[in-house]
Amino acid sequence: MYLLVMMLMMSITGLAQGIVNTGTIEGMITWTLYDDGRLTLDGSDAIPDYSASSAVPWYQNREIITSIELNGSIQSIGKYAFYSCTNLTQITTNVPVPPTLVTNTFNSNKLSSLILYVPSMYMADYQSASYWQQMQVVANDGGATGGANAYLAAIYIDGTPIEEFDPNRFEYQVELPAGTVTAPNVSYLLQDESCMTNVQQADSPNGMAKITVMTSDGSMTNTYQITFTVKDDTGGSTGGDTGETIIDSGMTPSGKSWTLYSTGVMRFTGGGALDSYDDPTAVPWYEHRLLVTELNFGADYYSLGSYLFYELDNLTTITCYSTYLPKPQENTFNPNRLTSITANVRGTLMEEFLADAYWSQMQLVVIPGTEPADVVEGLIEDDMRWSLDRNSGVLTISGAGALPDWIQSMSPWSSYSSVINTAYVQDGITYCSNGLFGDCENLKTIYLASTVDSLGQRILPNGSSGIQIFVYNLTPPGIDEYTFAGIEGCAYAICYESAYVAYVDHPIWGTKACMSYINLKDRSTSR
Repeated sequence: MYLLVMMLMMSITGLAQGIVNTGTIEGMITWTLYDDGRLTLDGSDAIPDYSASSAVPWYQNREIITSIELNGSIQSIGKYAFYSCTNLTQITTNVPVPPTLVTNTFNSNKLSSLILYVPSMYMADYQSASYWQQMQVVANDGGATGGANAYLAAIYIDGTPIEEFDPNRFEYQVELPAGTVTAPNVSYLLQDESCMTNVQQADSPNGMAKITVMTSDGSMTNTYQITFTVKDDTGGSTGGDTGETIIDSGMTPSGKSWTLYSTGVMRFTGGGALDSYDDPTAVPWYEHRLLVTELNFGADYYSLGSYLFYELDNLTTITCYSTYLPKPQENTFNPNRLTSITANVRGTLMEEFLADAYWSQMQLVVIPGTEPADVVEGLIEDDMRWSLDRNSGVLTISGAGALPDWIQSMSPWSSYSSVINTAYVQDGITYCSNGLFGDCENLKTIYLASTVDSLGQRILPNGSSGIQIFVYNLTPPGIDEYTFAGIEGCAYAICYESAYVAYVDHPIWGTKACMSYINLKDRSTSR
């Protein structure tokens, strides 16, 4: 009976995952293709060379492959392994040492369009490895394709997708027809549907929309900006909400977007490596070179090519939001002008910029809000812990079991309570104790993991109002009439759409909290 049950469970598991095909390569590496387009490979040996792309085991299913996941300690990937995977868009690797690739492991024309998700501890190795470095390398500590990441899968303008969308590109310019009088509606699709989002629609047809995406654990946040311009009667465009006018825009050979504004700002989006040129006169913006006063990098770049900015004689400022150091070539800029340029960079990377022989010649300034994390942490009880980033105001509570009750002023983080604006109660915690956030006077948002099944009394600060509580349990956690005691107005509770009725019909959740839900169909927050 036991064996029959186990066989049935294995059969059900296979069906739930939707396995299309599976097999082994020379007995050392296992591969499985799922019906969601994900091809996983796991092992400790090499994926061999193939005589042709039609010889690979998954060739007959090549057109449904959209993502690849590499696990174990795969040493190398041979000829034609993924050459025919024409619909491939992303790769997730959990292999510590970058496997060796050859020229035609992948179709070389697709390398720059592939997104490579890498655990942050391995980022530097992949960014410097042959062939891997040509992809768009993105830090991802979720551990698998579709894991925790704050990236969008698509952006829609009035229901129409942005064709040039790139998950690693954070700024877009959209031209609207002449005579447009209302701002279009911006919507989106998430890669990781557990993420929290906030959409700020444009307030005018010449305005800017913003989509902010945050992972459920608060470890990653990205903001996408869409600037609208209305085409004027003469065929030109007027700028967005800053009043800028677009002078020129275009794409580099590798697909990175650039836009030059009348203010002298040239913005780059797309991330990865910016192209090299054999001569400074060959860059696309050469005719506008004397108009450029500032460069703005809104995405992650790891390399800046030859002669890109060599003849920008009036360049005075660089603003770089990249989360890792972009390495210039010796002649990316005119070396005689480096000391006259101010570079605004992330504080988390300031030491790397200062240690770089090239960037250190510029005047380096920290971009506000990007300072290194100032983290304090401590033990709550048993294996339960808390940590607080004093720069961002994010409190994280982790561990397993029920949090102990305490008097409001006696919380473990009471010395820092005024700093806290966001709190995450992570998976494993089952009970939120009496007075849990009672001394957090500036608290705005709380995220309660699906394991939280009950809340104590007076968990919110007295006199507070408008605090958002994201509740991931499909069953309303147990509370009593004093859970939200002392607050003024509403505590906005947000749950999954499928659980919305259960919360609204609950005798206390439905009366003490103003309810909202997360709509998993369109992945937007509805009120």
